[in-house]
This record gives sequence, structure tokens and C-alpha cells, in this order.
Amino acid sequence: SDLDIHIDEKYRSELSTYLFQNFDAIPIFLEDGHSHKMFSDYCKKILHDVFFNSIDIKSLYIQEDYINLYEKINKIIAEKVLENVENHTMVYIRDYPLLMVPKYICQKNPKQSICFSFTTQFPNIEVMKKLYNKNEILDSLLCCDLICFNSSEYIKRFSGIMHDAKGTSFYCEKGGHMYVKEYGKKVYLRVATASTDPAFVCYYQDSSD
Repeated sequence: SDLDIHIDEKYRSELSTYLFQNFDAIPIFLEDGHSHKMFSDYCKKILHDVFFNSIDIKSLYIQEDYINLYEKINKIIAEKVLENVENHTMVYIRDYPLLMVPKYICQKNPKQSICFSFTTQFPNIEVMKKLYNKNEILDSLLCCDLICFNSSEYIKRFSGIMHDAKGTSFYCEKGGHMYVKEYGKKVYLRVATASTDPAFVCYYQDSSD
């Protein structure tokens, strides 16, 4: 998540240790202003509209101003993940602010298992074409082993866009497993929605922590 607050460099090591020991969380410290520019300006005003098929024409003209920063921050996040991931662990990546993270993880460790989960819609092909970096985004998603969508309709949109942009085909295996194939690699697609385990919530409500 994006907090967009400044932490003085002399406190960062202590804060990182505290967050990791108490919450299993690893903070990433970005340059001042970069977090707001990426998350609030690019993700919420441009990518959000694209993924919900609602285009603000004016914002599309300025997207080029943000793409380099978006990719830079995604690369920083990917490197932090690789510093801390254990062997045989699947990295779970969630939603459009992190679309380029699979690419940068795969560049450093091609064998790393990656799951990408969309909690939003997936845009139709006409809207997706409006993104200047659409091909880079699609290439990054093809680095995943599994991509989860909210509905079968979004799987259909994704496979259609992949076929149009990359020439990939859509396949089904025995058991109903769906995938697209690129350079011999299978990228599995499934319908899966994020949820919270009620038992997990109740446990922490009743605990003294």
C-alpha cells in the first residue's frame, strides 16, 4: 500500500526492523513525491480509468510523463521482493499498480513462480490499446505462471487481447484448466476472487495482540 509519508533516513533501518519483526512487513522508501506521482496521478487517474473502461481523453495525452517512473518503482519493488523471497515460494502480486513487477522478477530469476491477481475488471481491447506501454504490460503478464481474474468474461478479454497483440492462442486442459502459451511457457488463467477468512479475523479480535 502507498502511505506517501516522509521517513528520515536515520530512522529507516529501525522502522524496517520493527515492521518486519512485529508485522512481517517490509517497507520500501521512495524519493519524495515519487509515490504520489505514481499512485495518485498515474495509477488512480489513468490506469484505474483504463481498467474500468472509462477513459479521460485528456489524461491519456500525459501518460508518457509517468511511464518511466512507474517502471522504475515497479523495478524497485521487484528487487525488494527478490531480496526477501524464499526458495519454492510463489510471489503473489496484486492489481494494476504492479503490472511491471513480474517482468523485473523474471529478468533476475526466470524460475521464480509468480501469481498475478486482478481485483478490478480487465479492459476491452479498444481501451487497452490507448495505453502507450500496453505491449510492455502484456509481456510482463506473460512472465507469470498464474493470472487470476474476477470473472470468466475478463479471461475472455485477456486472451483476446493477447491473441490480437501477441498472436497467442487460448487452450484448455483436462480438468478445465485454461492457459495461454508463449515461447513454450504456459500461463494459467483462472477465476478467483480475494477474500478474508472470518476465522482469521475472529482470532485477532479475541487475541491480546
